[in-house]
Amino acid sequence: WRVEAPSRSPAVRWLALPVLLAVDGTDWASTLNEAVKLCGDGAFLPALFAAGLYVVRHGSLYYTLGKWVLEWNKQLFDGGAGESEDGLQA
Repeated sequence: WRVEAPSRSPAVRWLALPVLLAVDGTDWASTLNEAVKLCGDGAFLPALFAAGLYVVRHGSLYYTLGKWVLEWNKQLFDGGAGESEDGLQA
C-alpha cells in the first residue's frame, strides 16, 4: 500500500525561496556585524567562532533545502527511489 503525497503548488516554492533568502541575508548581516564588533574589541577567536557557526548553520540549511525544496524532478519520499530495474529494493 502507499500513501499519496499531497500535491505541491509551484507558487509555494517560488514564494518560499525569496523568504528563505531574505532570512539568510539578515542572518549574514547580523553575523558579520557581530564579528566586526568582536574584532574591533580584539576578540578574534570569538569572531572566528561566530563565523564558523554561520557556515555550519547555513551549510546544513542549504543541504536540507537542496533535498527538500529545490528537488523539482520528483516528490519527496517517492516510492521509486532506491529500487533496482527488477523492482527489488537496493
